[in-house]
Amino acid sequence: MSDYTTDGKGQNTMGKKLQPKLRFRGFTDAWEQRPFGKVYTRCTEKNNPIRFGVDKIITVASMQYAPRHGCTNNEYLLTYNVMKLGDIAFEGHRNKRFPFGRFVENMIGEGIVSHVFSVYRPIVKQSSLLFLKYYINNDYVIRNMLRKSTIAATMMRTLVDADLMRQTLTLPSGREQEKIGKLFVDIDNLIDAEKRKLNLLKDKKTALLRQIFDQKARFKGYTDPWEPRRLGEICSFKKGQGYSKKDTCDSGTPLLLYGQMYTNYATAVTSADAYTTPHPHSVYSTGKEVIVPSSGETQEDIAVASAVLEPGIIYGGDINILTPPDYLNPVFLALTISGGPAHRRLAERAQGKTIVHLRNLDIAQVDIALPEESEQVRIAELFMGLDNLIDAESRKIDLLELKKKALLQQMFV
Repeated sequence: MSDYTTDGKGQNTMGKKLQPKLRFRGFTDAWEQRPFGKVYTRCTEKNNPIRFGVDKIITVASMQYAPRHGCTNNEYLLTYNVMKLGDIAFEGHRNKRFPFGRFVENMIGEGIVSHVFSVYRPIVKQSSLLFLKYYINNDYVIRNMLRKSTIAATMMRTLVDADLMRQTLTLPSGREQEKIGKLFVDIDNLIDAEKRKLNLLKDKKTALLRQIFDQKARFKGYTDPWEPRRLGEICSFKKGQGYSKKDTCDSGTPLLLYGQMYTNYATAVTSADAYTTPHPHSVYSTGKEVIVPSSGETQEDIAVASAVLEPGIIYGGDINILTPPDYLNPVFLALTISGGPAHRRLAERAQGKTIVHLRNLDIAQVDIALPEESEQVRIAELFMGLDNLIDAESRKIDLLELKKKALLQQMFV
């Protein structure tokens, strides 16, 4: 790593040289400042005559080929900009991460992009396309440049080409570019591998839910038929009371808001994401209930349940609360509502268009199939174990993303 200490702006505290906070061992030369216009030139190459068809249309946001068969005629294809390997395109939509828009480098091959995107082509071959992919898309580095060279438009930013060409890029030697580019590719490959592992776990859970609750797969030793029961005949029902985000505070009594069921869904809930000061008519968990949201965006989203296994949590509004009998495991009940045939029946009962609603009365009319208690426990333990694996994998991905973010801030100027 570097022997120098920098002030976070690429220049060390003694004003000696431009360099990042963190470097590979053996690299000490200053990074070189170059005008944007000496590194890239505006590309005006059109798809005229037509060289690329709809199968070579590139979506800039994801930098992937996204064919639009049947919606683009040849005349319109003539207006598309040609984008070659190593070219960059400006994507002007603003968001929290990129408030002034962003550049995206083409790493997939030749193609075409809509004329609304400004395309820039390298003037000389850069040592590492991989380095530039991360450099040019790094808001920590590019934000100030785009702030000075874009103007605000409706929902997006527009580039001012003359201002952009005067902005400065700070680049290392070709060998250092290659090492930095490879590092971030390796990190991205690792993140992608962990995401594939996470998706496989989720798919496995979905498949097991279907097989077990359709009774096509059972634990060894269990052969008795499951007993059909109606929820309204075996559960008692109540609703959470009147808490919302405005009632939260930094400490106090744990509060479970219905939004947690969407943002941090879990089969079993053992803690809450918020705290509040209790009201006189608060409804508290006993550690044995099952909750179902009473409003949501779609029928599928709303027909889910969680078992609340921790007592003393206050239930917020818009939450339906089921208390099962002692012979009905709350985790098993949450699973059958979320993934069994009961899920489809409950989704069909959700009412509404823009916002859909479920009442306790709707839930009470749903039938479930009930195995003996020991089989319920085995099923609950299986899926809680899968959830633990899924949570661990999600945390691993979050840590890798956090590490990548820190390196993006420390390894560029």
